[in-house]
Amino acid sequence: MAFDTFLTRECEKGTLQPTLRLYQWKPYAISLGYSQSEQFLDKEKCSLMNVDIVRRPTGGRAVYHAEEMTYSIVLPSNDKTVSAIHSEISQALVCGLKMLGVNASISQHPSSAEKIYFSEHSAACFSSVSRSEIQVNGKKIVGSAQRKFGDVILQHGSIMIGSEHKSLPKFYREVNEHQIQYLEETTTELETELRRTVSFEEVAEVLQKGFEKQWEVEFVEFPLEIVDEFSIEENTIAEVLV
Repeated sequence: MAFDTFLTRECEKGTLQPTLRLYQWKPYAISLGYSQSEQFLDKEKCSLMNVDIVRRPTGGRAVYHAEEMTYSIVLPSNDKTVSAIHSEISQALVCGLKMLGVNASISQHPSSAEKIYFSEHSAACFSSVSRSEIQVNGKKIVGSAQRKFGDVILQHGSIMIGSEHKSLPKFYREVNEHQIQYLEETTTELETELRRTVSFEEVAEVLQKGFEKQWEVEFVEFPLEIVDEFSIEENTIAEVLV
């Protein structure tokens, strides 16, 4: 999360091209939206289960980063609205997922967000599907969050590979089986849809191809000197961590 914040600042300064980053978490972690309270989490249980807690620089609600791929995209808005950029990113992701054989589509109808937000399920990002988010047969398979820094957009998303993400309610202070069942009924993952084991590497490959095809771009090698610069400045952006 701190590195994504750093990339955003580099893009703001004009020293970094628009960047797509794909990564996983070790150990598993729960990320919170930047304004979301952590009071619903049982921090002792998270510690005992070796699950980290981190605060994202983007908004939204909690995501359990387990058996999934996290993507982040940093790019100038170029006077486009955040919703337009969200839609363009969703189209590229769907293009890649279809290459994998997943019948993904973009949600065209916003959910009853206010009703869901104040429900018992609202702590989880995957508890609702909003406009331009990605689903398969009505079930959410990608959760995304966005934030604008000046003229630069940072968008995060979690692409579910396995089903472990549905265990998020087990880390709540107050847990009931209804919460777990709710995620079971409203979310899905690549391995369930494809009925086979899916590797991080093959998902990364199709997503890159999806962006290249949909956006008519070609990715270039990431400038490693940016990583070295981040290592020097890491302590200056520690506020994004819980």
